[in-house]
Amino acid sequence: MNRILLSIIIPVYNVEKYIHRCLTSCCKQSDASLDEYEIIIINDGTPDNSMDVVYNIAKKYSNIVIFNQKNKGLSAARNQGLEIAKGEYVQFLDSDDWIASNDVSTIKGIIVGNKVDIISICARNMISGYIRNQIPKTIQTGKELLVNGRMTHCACFYVYNRAFLQSHGLFFMEGIFHEDSEFTPRVIYHAQSLIACQSILYNVNDEQHDSITRTYNIKRCFDNIIVADSLFHFCNEIVKEKVVQAIFYYTCSRMVNNGLRHAKYFSLSQRKKVDNFLYDKRYLLKAYKLSTSLFHRLEYFIFEYLRIPYTMAYAFISGIKDRFYK
Repeated sequence: MNRILLSIIIPVYNVEKYIHRCLTSCCKQSDASLDEYEIIIINDGTPDNSMDVVYNIAKKYSNIVIFNQKNKGLSAARNQGLEIAKGEYVQFLDSDDWIASNDVSTIKGIIVGNKVDIISICARNMISGYIRNQIPKTIQTGKELLVNGRMTHCACFYVYNRAFLQSHGLFFMEGIFHEDSEFTPRVIYHAQSLIACQSILYNVNDEQHDSITRTYNIKRCFDNIIVADSLFHFCNEIVKEKVVQAIFYYTCSRMVNNGLRHAKYFSLSQRKKVDNFLYDKRYLLKAYKLSTSLFHRLEYFIFEYLRIPYTMAYAFISGIKDRFYK
């Protein structure tokens, strides 16, 4: 029996419309035997008929592993997949997306001759045709990728050495949206070896179907700030290089801004909750002050010295920015 080179982890929740295409793309891989890779399905308590589709396909393929759990969210499902994975490398696949027929064979060709921490792969948006995550081949470490500014936060656009993730205790933060924005920068920073694969191996379903992450709501607002807070502490405690710290501070500031962008849709009481939440984390203003963005540094002075609620200050800043870019 061959060693398992790759584990493809697929969380499943309310994707009855898409899961057949997703799972079939994993099963029908060219130039790859079933014992070289495994497909891990994490049933995250889906209430629809998605798992009926999965079980019907699983009857035909011996390399499909199914794990059932109560609904815990995407991060917890991915973490569970990591816990039971046996592959030397792991790949995350969203259940409404799908992979190319040469995904496994291409990854196999890379990892057989190279023991790297991360392989970046290219992705194509289904409708727009836009190619994402095109990273120059000259980049060979995670820190180089961070400084280059070409990092994409989507966790599915990378393939990870499982031992590398384990050695650094790298898992997804559970219970939040925007988990990729919290996970990926930390993982990329730790990567000592990275290969940029130029092949388009991942297909993104960019249909505008209903998604809570595409709507304005207070949880999403808070979760953006929670991600910023996590990355801020990671930067201060782990990141040593000044140039990389500035990149993390830029990301932190952007995440806080993403959260504040929601606030204009909130009631007055909700905005007060946001302001109080940010006031308790006002040390995050340091990220604005030390960001690579000139506009973030301007925001720092407005937040720090106008002495008005953060949501109001951001609305004021947005007005200036809108006039500036007209």
